Amino acid sequence: MEKVMNRIINWRYEKWDNNEKNNDKKYSEDDISDYISWEIYPEDIELFITVLAPRTIIYKGCVIRCKNENKKQSICQRFDSWLLQGKDLHIAQAQINMCSIADIFLNTSENTSDSTIENLANLIKDNWELHLQKTYPDRDFVVYIAGEGVDLVVIFFEQTLPSEIELYDS
Repeated sequence: MEKVMNRIINWRYEKWDNNEKNNDKKYSEDDISDYISWEIYPEDIELFITVLAPRTIIYKGCVIRCKNENKKQSICQRFDSWLLQGKDLHIAQAQINMCSIADIFLNTSENTSDSTIENLANLIKDNWELHLQKTYPDRDFVVYIAGEGVDLVVIFFEQTLPSEIELYDS
């Protein structure tokens, strides 16, 4: 069964839509498109691409998220520390590839509804599946959502890791 996003109930859009001052800004049959054209900047969407299509590297045979080159060393060290604690590759990979929705919007989500957080988590999950499949067509990924309410996280790991991996040798 295909998962459809929840009905969008967005308090910012509703506030804009109900404000009579904005009536002259409504020129199409789709008020949401009007809202976007007046209130959302292309640069905001451009930045969000980094969440929807995360940068990744291959480290110790595993695909891991690496937001920018400056963080690569610390991310690899964190991955290694989980392996040294006895975690297997799947668990270490899932831990490093976990994305908390609340952390993305730490300073702006005060009035955000659980349904909006759930919609965002599903959007990220769906995009990660497509992005990972396109970027690494020879690998099989599991992408899922865990948690509840504002504490949702999106996680990915590889179902089957490549057989040539030599644990702890890279």
